[in-house]
Amino acid sequence: MSFDLKQYLINLSTKIKQLEERSTALEERNHQLEARLHGMENKVSQMAVQTPHHPPATEAPRPFSPPPPPPPPPPVHSHSHSHGHSAEDGLKAIAEGLISSTPLPTHTHTGEEILKTLLDASGKANYLQLKKLAREKGDKEFHEIFHHPVLMGAALLRGTAEAQTDSGDVDATVMFTGINPRKIQEDDKVRMDMLERSIYPLYRRRPVMPGSGVTPVISIGRNDENDIVMPDPTISKKQAEIRINHEGITGRSSYILRDLGSTNEIRINGNKVNSFDMVELNPGDEIKLGRFFFIFTPVSRLRKKLLED
Repeated sequence: MSFDLKQYLINLSTKIKQLEERSTALEERNHQLEARLHGMENKVSQMAVQTPHHPPATEAPRPFSPPPPPPPPPPVHSHSHSHGHSAEDGLKAIAEGLISSTPLPTHTHTGEEILKTLLDASGKANYLQLKKLAREKGDKEFHEIFHHPVLMGAALLRGTAEAQTDSGDVDATVMFTGINPRKIQEDDKVRMDMLERSIYPLYRRRPVMPGSGVTPVISIGRNDENDIVMPDPTISKKQAEIRINHEGITGRSSYILRDLGSTNEIRINGNKVNSFDMVELNPGDEIKLGRFFFIFTPVSRLRKKLLED
């Protein structure tokens, strides 16, 4: 089939003509819309001119008079029973803005409140928020938040785990045996960055009131009831506790770890802690709980690590 160039040009010319006619019609429609819009604007202008913006001339302008002074504030009494005013009345007056319009001072979060926001349900601190806090706070401010050393994850012990089938408890702690049961070697430990970012502050969920004479105790175990929860089968439901003893004269604190009859023995710097024995912890001590190793890390060393990471 041969291509008819002449017919193709005729058809193309026809289409161009149709497009030109359509374009003309659209331009005419556009002019009509502009005319209608112009007419509407004129009507709006006429209405605006007819609408008075000032009060009628018959009404005399009112003389200016200053607003009445605010009522004097009621007297503030130091005791709730003075002159018949109760503490409830005082609070009500403050709520109604009658005592003072001065804004109340902005609440400043205490170190304990800041620390609480960093912890999850297991008592472990959010590592990224810790790094941010270390950059934003100076050394003194950081110490005001973390009053005590922390348990910082260090390594995982190589070994084998065996369930206690004879106990009858499906949730019983798993028996764990290291490669060298008598003496743990450095090669028996697997060090991981993820473990080093597992940081547990010594924070008691049920705070002890100052001056109550009660020794703060931080409980550690697999159960959710503990202050520090480590949900690993090699950790006993109640593994250990750390007692915080405050020395009133020096202002320093000592930390006593007590084994609560754990299934898998606790070791401090490689030395076994017998069941229900108490051992004083020192900064830098390596603590074995279940198959995990933790470093009893002072606050200054914690902040330094966070800044270097």
